[in-house]
Amino acid sequence: MCLSALERMDLIKARSLQPELEYIFNHALTQEVVYNGLLIKEREEIHGRIAGVIEELFSDRLPEFYETLAFHYRRSPSKVKAVEYLVKAGKKCLVRYSVEEAHQYFQDAYEILQHKTDKSSAEKIALIDLLTEWGYVFYYLGEINTWIDVFNAHKDLAESLDDPARLGMYYAWMGIAYWMNGKAKIAFDFLTNAKSIGEKVNDQKVIGYACTWLPWVCGDLGRYDEGLDYGERAQEIAQSYPTDQYLFFNVPFGDG
Repeated sequence: MCLSALERMDLIKARSLQPELEYIFNHALTQEVVYNGLLIKEREEIHGRIAGVIEELFSDRLPEFYETLAFHYRRSPSKVKAVEYLVKAGKKCLVRYSVEEAHQYFQDAYEILQHKTDKSSAEKIALIDLLTEWGYVFYYLGEINTWIDVFNAHKDLAESLDDPARLGMYYAWMGIAYWMNGKAKIAFDFLTNAKSIGEKVNDQKVIGYACTWLPWVCGDLGRYDEGLDYGERAQEIAQSYPTDQYLFFNVPFGDG
């Protein structure tokens, strides 16, 4: 048996006998040599198979394995799955306020989609969704110029999707970014556009995000009464999204 021979050569050792026999390499260097000896296609197939097995065996506990799945799918042919789990890993990090770590996951996912030519419709949607999720990270890191540059680079794509709800949220994040960059007039235009889109498609979350920041923008522009109206509307909508910490805690004039 090949495994027994490798064990006698002190290259591998049994780590567990139950429920199944499992071996590990004795030395990391040995593992690296073996791995590097595989063809790239073989490595990709192995990583894809590992990820598939994890999904099958731990289907009821997948959040525990988001980072591992992202690692393997990123090295497999399934780049769309890699993006899916990189984003999920980023959101998981953000929940525990590991912002820098979340940023890296989003960056990795972005690079996969950014460098892919001839994107499918699903991949275009995935890119816009990734960016709106990434907005939380840019906000917490305060990387405003990068935030604006990245969102502007894909604004035409967001507008081409014929998906008002996604576009409304995209505009909302752009409005927030421009306000944080000290450009209140541009921020006002993006946020009011987002609010109008949200009203047309009856998307309360889009309306809520826009109205959450419009009071601050209106304050800078001297439109105080208008800002108060937006604040009251944002506060009302936020009550329907108690688990959305960003929306709930950033609403002005709230009691939380």
